[in-house]
Amino acid sequence: SYIPLIVAKIAQIKEVPAETVAQATAENTVRLFHLPCV
Repeated sequence: SYIPLIVAKIAQIKEVPAETVAQATAENTVRLFHLPCV
């Protein structure tokens, strides 16, 4: 999967930690697909 590479690149461009991008992506996915919180 290319997701870790994409997260790293977005983090580099936005100058934020990769963990911040990953957390935002996870939160957006939960909201978009109406998934239960884990």
